[in-house]
Amino acid sequence: MLSPAITTRHFEIFLTMILSRNMSEAADKLGISMAAVSKSLKGLERETGLTLFRNANGRLTATAEAERLLPFAQRAVDHLDRARHAA
Repeated sequence: MLSPAITTRHFEIFLTMILSRNMSEAADKLGISMAAVSKSLKGLERETGLTLFRNANGRLTATAEAERLLPFAQRAVDHLDRARHAA
């Protein structure tokens, strides 16, 4: 079960990292600092108990756990976007 401390922002940052696989690029796309991206991802890992990325030679690689979380994160963000537009 996911913790109530997990926000859609955690998932938005996670999804951006999955797509870019580069923390600097993800931070630029999101308009936040690399430190904020890192802090969010670490918080998401702490709250889910999952290891989401591995650092290999300065390149972040999504783990199998991240790949399993991906569709749930996408659905959560999609549902919130639809709710915002319906209101």
